Amino acid sequence: MSQSSRRAWNRNSTATNAGPASSSVRGPTSALSSFLRERGINAGRLNPYARLPNTGANAADDGDGDQQQEQQQAEQEHVAQDGGPTQPQQNTTGQTDGEAAASEAVDQSNAATAPSATASAGAGGLGRCCPQDALGDAKKKRKAEEAAQDEPELKKGKAASKPKGKGKGKGKGKDDDSDLSDVAGDTRNNNDKDSLLKFCQRCLRKFIPEVDGEDTCTACLNIPKAGGASRKISALKKRRAVLVDDVLEGSVQTLRDICIKLIADNIDSVEAFGDIPDNVKRSISRILSRRRVINKDTIQLFIGPDEHFVELFDCARLKPDSFNQLVLMSPNVRVLHLADCGQITDEVITNLSHGCPHITSLTLKGAFLVKDAAFETLLSGPIAQNLTDLYLENTAKFGPRALAALTANCKGLKTLCLSNCTGITGEGIVREVGNLVGLTSLELMELGKNVSDDDLISILEKVGKGLTKLSLNGFAEMTDKVLIEGIAKHCPSLQHLSLRNNEHLTDEGMLAYLNTRDMQPHPLKSLDLHRLYNLTDDSVQSIINHHGPSLNRLVLNGLDDLTTHALKSVVSGCPAVTELDMSWVRSFDDDLFGEMVGNCRWLKSVRVYGCNLLTEFSLVKKFFNGEGALIRVIGNEFD
Repeated sequence: MSQSSRRAWNRNSTATNAGPASSSVRGPTSALSSFLRERGINAGRLNPYARLPNTGANAADDGDGDQQQEQQQAEQEHVAQDGGPTQPQQNTTGQTDGEAAASEAVDQSNAATAPSATASAGAGGLGRCCPQDALGDAKKKRKAEEAAQDEPELKKGKAASKPKGKGKGKGKGKDDDSDLSDVAGDTRNNNDKDSLLKFCQRCLRKFIPEVDGEDTCTACLNIPKAGGASRKISALKKRRAVLVDDVLEGSVQTLRDICIKLIADNIDSVEAFGDIPDNVKRSISRILSRRRVINKDTIQLFIGPDEHFVELFDCARLKPDSFNQLVLMSPNVRVLHLADCGQITDEVITNLSHGCPHITSLTLKGAFLVKDAAFETLLSGPIAQNLTDLYLENTAKFGPRALAALTANCKGLKTLCLSNCTGITGEGIVREVGNLVGLTSLELMELGKNVSDDDLISILEKVGKGLTKLSLNGFAEMTDKVLIEGIAKHCPSLQHLSLRNNEHLTDEGMLAYLNTRDMQPHPLKSLDLHRLYNLTDDSVQSIINHHGPSLNRLVLNGLDDLTTHALKSVVSGCPAVTELDMSWVRSFDDDLFGEMVGNCRWLKSVRVYGCNLLTEFSLVKKFFNGEGALIRVIGNEFD
């Protein structure tokens, strides 16, 4: 802008903002403005949305502040020479002298700041717009429109929803119209987004796919936000990497597992399972049992005349009527498993004896209401002829009469498990078990009082020769005599041995059992020494020397006296172990843990409760066995 044009522009600005000093005509004012003017208070910048003056730009255009002030004074003198009013006119508005003086002071201050206010009017919306600013806005607007025409339709819709102009004041009407159109555009865009929503295949949350055909959300893919073809390639690479990691960690669910979970989640909408495998039905039953949703309605899915396997792992919500319905509707059942069946009564057990004569495997857990006479009736009926497996747990009233009926009628029994049956005591009662000479698996756990070593040895003398699995757990009076005179002499074919919670066993009895020649041809596959506090390094090293290469499961929980020397023989001498329990073995540290992972190539799970020498350095890592499956570390305090 030339010097003459700038002077003309400043002259018009000064004449426009001169106020009462240049004219006696005054426009309407508010009560607040009049109140402030009467007290000589300058209102300052009236528009709070006006842009503040850019001091840097003013300095670049007009020089420093002194030159600008001198220029303003020269322009005011030029206006005065041209005939502009230099003296205030007569007060014709009815104001007092003080009011007129205050008003004149305010107007003079406004006139002094008129050039800067005029320069910023194009940006802030006060006064007239600067031609250069208006020209710049027009160019920007034209460029934005040209760019919007070249963009795709989706991006054009997004650009239309953003405000194009920054001006206020006179352009406010157009801005309002654009705001209304923006609201309508946002509504249309929201509707379009709703139609594009998909469910993530991994986390099942809603998301809008960034790439066509994408079925996994960005949170699962963990992809940084980017655009174009590079994003698509990066997403595919990242997705492949995540899938490979999931496969290695074993976290990818099979189609079978997904279907089972889907059925369990919608069990109330299922009318019948139809023809599905028994193992799938067993898995569904386990899920429902964990959720405690097996009731009189859901039990209808597991019973019927064609059902041969009825396995319910939580019957706490079933009433006696439901149990009677099970017996009535499933006469051909062969495997019956009822856990937590605390509401089952003598009547149900009596009906079971005649209503389901084809049962070969019977499991009752928690039937504490059933009396000894009812069990005697059950084991004396038709069911006794076909029964091969019997598991009784927490049946406190199972006593001598029921045990006598069991040994007299169930001659074909192969597996017997009596756990927490406190009605079976010593004094010759428990010796009745010895009459079941066909047993291959015997588990006696936490029985009644006064069960002595002689009682257990008497049983092993009769049935020990054919046993492949033996569990003698929780006998407070059991000593090394059972190991030396019972197990070592009469059980040559054992493959699975459990001696949990027998605190009186020592190294002497264990070494005598391990050094028996008859045991050499039949190495152990599973050994449970849970809480045998008196065992030391000698017993553990002898176990590894005799049975280490064949062991698949080893429990050393609570053997606090073991040292690093014995533990090294464990982690290096059990290459085939799949399940290892090292809980509360204080000497188990990071070095031994690393050797265990490297040597035990088929390890699937390890328990490390109470191993305070294990640090975060070892436990936060992920380890894989020789099959590529993730090794489960149970008891990890850093997990």
